[in-house]
Amino acid sequence: MEPEKQVSLNDIIKEKKSLPKEIKQKIVNNIFFNCLIYILMLILTLIVNISFYKFSIRTFETYIDIIQIACCLISVAVLETAYRKDSGILGIYGIEVLLFSISVLFVPYSYITKSNTSLLKNVILVFAVYYFLKMFIMSIHTRNKYIRENMSDVKEIVKEEKESYIDEESTKTLKKQKIEAEKRKKAKEEKVKKAKTQKVSGGNKK
Repeated sequence: MEPEKQVSLNDIIKEKKSLPKEIKQKIVNNIFFNCLIYILMLILTLIVNISFYKFSIRTFETYIDIIQIACCLISVAVLETAYRKDSGILGIYGIEVLLFSISVLFVPYSYITKSNTSLLKNVILVFAVYYFLKMFIMSIHTRNKYIRENMSDVKEIVKEEKESYIDEESTKTLKKQKIEAEKRKKAKEEKVKKAKTQKVSGGNKK
């Protein structure tokens, strides 16, 4: 019986650790949205660099102003939505867009005054490392959270099995104790009977 229980418990643990489609889809969605935001940042960086080389300084400054306003509006909209929905994930997205828009503010100074076009390239590289780590950590966290919550059921099953085993052992012990008590009681009664018999037989001899 014990090997069968062990096998069934192992099967339960294996099933609890396997991720369902909903959790896998959640992980895929997180990766998709993070990649989407990074790709948009990359496209904006390419637009800024191409505009700097293809257009006049005045036209370039106009494009930068438009990109700055667009990034600020998007970040404010995302942060407002995060506040209304009380969503920490949306709040993080809003902060990321806001940080990128702040970096765009330094573009005219870096590109025009210092003739340094590597500002946004460096920012994009930093965001690439950041998003890679973020997606990895979020995926591990989502997986571990599901397994941790799901394994609580297994703990309950193990607890119930232990309790039932303890109850079974205690029942056996009580039965043994009861049988031994009955044996002692019978032995005592027999001794009393023998004593009485000997006493009677001794009196008759007199």
